Amino acid sequence: EIGKNKKAITTVQFRIEKRSIDNLSQLSVALSDHDSETIDRVTALAIHGTDLYVAGVWEAGFWDTIGIIEKFNTDIFGIEEPEIIFEQDYGYDDRTMALAVGKNCWGDGSDCLIAAGFSSDIGSGGDAAWRVDVLNISSNQLEYSILLDINSHKNDHVYALAVDDTSPAYYMYLAGYQ
Repeated sequence: EIGKNKKAITTVQFRIEKRSIDNLSQLSVALSDHDSETIDRVTALAIHGTDLYVAGVWEAGFWDTIGIIEKFNTDIFGIEEPEIIFEQDYGYDDRTMALAVGKNCWGDGSDCLIAAGFSSDIGSGGDAAWRVDVLNISSNQLEYSILLDINSHKNDHVYALAVDDTSPAYYMYLAGYQ
């Protein structure tokens, strides 16, 4: 029989659409495919000026995902290839679930991109910990990274992020579960 006991290879790629807010018409589409034999998933978006940041994961192997952040230019959206600015491969399952842009993050006028999600390590029995990465937007360089294992016996996942960059203090709010 056709298809019986056969494992299908599924290609799923990032699809990002630019649509009009007033009538929801599609203006352009960008596709990003990282490996023809994996499932790629978009998990978060953030905009800074003319840059669109897209976070997602691609499957590197059995129960192994690698988180990536790509940058598109919104002026030529759908035409250009995105630039991969950051890869998260800390262990077994690495996922960015939320993105936010912070203004003047270090008090010197530099903006930052904050990525929050979770990472797990096969050596820890798959226990996941909250992960937060802070990148300098102008250089795409990682400035800070932290893993927070809130409940060492359970999975800890961040799913939402908000930035309060009102002067004089700068904070982020993380939400998820433990």
